[in-house]
Amino acid sequence: MAITRQRQLPPEAFLNPQLLALSPAVRLTEIGLRMYADNFGREQAISRLLVASIYPMDREMSESTIDEHLLQLADAGVIAVYAAGPRRETFYQFVEWPAVSHAGRSKHPEPPEDFRNHSGTVPGEGVRGREGAGESGPGLTPSGTVPDPDAPPAPFCRAHLETLGTDEPCQPCGRARLARKFYDDQLFARRRAAEASDD
Repeated sequence: MAITRQRQLPPEAFLNPQLLALSPAVRLTEIGLRMYADNFGREQAISRLLVASIYPMDREMSESTIDEHLLQLADAGVIAVYAAGPRRETFYQFVEWPAVSHAGRSKHPEPPEDFRNHSGTVPGEGVRGREGAGESGPGLTPSGTVPDPDAPPAPFCRAHLETLGTDEPCQPCGRARLARKFYDDQLFARRRAAEASDD
């Protein structure tokens, strides 16, 4: 992950009500994500690399916090998070991204087909909220029932829970994977804190 060319911040970013509703730390993460995105506005969402790239000297910044920022930015409709590739890696793509002359080809998989409208531009609708049709939910079983509201979120969307994922790019699966990772990280942190207090 490296900055390959200079990026300009659009002045509208400082007037965007969706961004302004988020905390300053999340807005700083959004700027950092923009700096590392490729010419198409996309990049792989590897939490450890994002922390090292955007917050190299901030010891209090964690992978779990970056995951939470990604989910908040996706909920606000600023980025889309999706799973793609043979290893079902997680990627992000900016919903609004300026055209880049001589952009070349992206080394990252394209987002799902339904992410783009007829003109090829990326719409802002349909990316808000972690719940809804095709999304993940707490403790989903393959049948789609919710046995326990405190159970961990499923790592796949409702549509791909039976098959444990898909080879096609899937935006709800990307969000589900990120939400599950965030849940697991929080659970691990609580267990470590409990063990430390027992000592």
